[in-house]
Amino acid sequence: MPDSSFPTLGHVVTAATYRTEPALRTGAEIKTKMALLVGQRLQNDSPAAAILLGKICENTASKNFYNWSVWLDATFPHVGLIAGKRGSGKSYDLGIVAEGLCATGPTTIGFGTEKFALVLFDTQNQFWTLQSNKEDVDRTTAASLLAWKLGHPTISAPTVYRPSGTPKVAEFEFEFSIRPSDLESDDWTALCGLDRFSAMGQCLRQSRSAMKEEGFAIRDMISWLKSGTGQPQFTESTRDAVAWRLAAIDETQLFDSSAEDITSRLARPGSKTVIELGELDDDTKSVIVAVVMRKIHQRAGAALRRAKINQLGLKSVGQAQDVAPRIWVLIDEAHLLCPAGRATAATPVVVDYVKRGRDAGLSLIVATQQPSALENSIVSQCDLVVVHKLTTDPDIEAATARMPARAPTKVTKMPSVDNIADMGDLARALDSGQALVADAESNRAFLMQSRPRVTPHGGGEPPLDL
Repeated sequence: MPDSSFPTLGHVVTAATYRTEPALRTGAEIKTKMALLVGQRLQNDSPAAAILLGKICENTASKNFYNWSVWLDATFPHVGLIAGKRGSGKSYDLGIVAEGLCATGPTTIGFGTEKFALVLFDTQNQFWTLQSNKEDVDRTTAASLLAWKLGHPTISAPTVYRPSGTPKVAEFEFEFSIRPSDLESDDWTALCGLDRFSAMGQCLRQSRSAMKEEGFAIRDMISWLKSGTGQPQFTESTRDAVAWRLAAIDETQLFDSSAEDITSRLARPGSKTVIELGELDDDTKSVIVAVVMRKIHQRAGAALRRAKINQLGLKSVGQAQDVAPRIWVLIDEAHLLCPAGRATAATPVVVDYVKRGRDAGLSLIVATQQPSALENSIVSQCDLVVVHKLTTDPDIEAATARMPARAPTKVTKMPSVDNIADMGDLARALDSGQALVADAESNRAFLMQSRPRVTPHGGGEPPLDL
């Protein structure tokens, strides 16, 4: 395999390492660069794009990969889960993936991702720091970057979008609104907190169906409810109650019939985007994710069909759209948007995205501190699972039960020489920044130390001198 794209990194010694068995076999290895490739579907094929995740922090007697770098083959679409308790490195890893997708040209943290599109749903408003640069990292991180020999990798600063109606905090934030016509009936019932089969839910759904023009406003739905035309099955009190909910939503300023459809920008080649959702309630976050991901999927699917039609020498119709060859969606604290046991507006859209999006070049990485609270239909599709420190049995079981590779048969933590009996004990024993990584192309899960970020991490505890 050609190895010119893979840099030679520093030899990093971690505070705690592990002895494991059996020998590790991953998708591919680049011996001259001491690099392992995960997510590799074509054995011994040189990847067109890859992202540096970290380094192996385990030893094996038969074939040792200790301190080898771990790269994710980004050539293929992936569905990944990053799980870990607060402060374990879960959101930090999501930032690592985002940095790799924002890499400009071949760098020490990633290559081949310039034309990829990135959409990061920031549920806690902490990934705006991707706007920053290496000079802003703290001294500890700066020392780690030097030890890893990562040099000065440059990344393309993503565009940061802030929902209309929420306070602007930074000059680099751009305001966005959602067009009411982009919401389907299920989106509206979820946004209003209504059961779709209740009288109010059905009344709301009919008011949405009555809006035939694409550029309608919320006030048009309210006017239809007030008129009572063609809806004798609903009492006046029911129509008023629905109208009051819509009026309250209209006051948020988030929805605007004249707003630009930002999804046309998000899917373009080279587009890098952070969508801040931290100021919104969970139902509204879920609706925004549903609208954006549904339209991205539609755009990517249409572009793929048009390309295949043209490839077969047939003539396509409609205007061709410039869509990125790979679109990566990253979601932090995904259990807030797609909770287990409760349907939200985002759940069916995200599930459809992961089940049918591979052919359109769509990837999804979700991060959560409560994997047991995340919709199982998403976790079951993962070909990459990264597990940081977890302490509760339900979360450990949820994160490890769907791992696409089996666990090591024997693990000993050094230097304490503690024998670790099972996956639960291993998940509890991990230090911050360490993770158990399993991908569908490896014979077993392995232990990794995450690489240092080249931009500041926005999810840590704030210093006292702020």
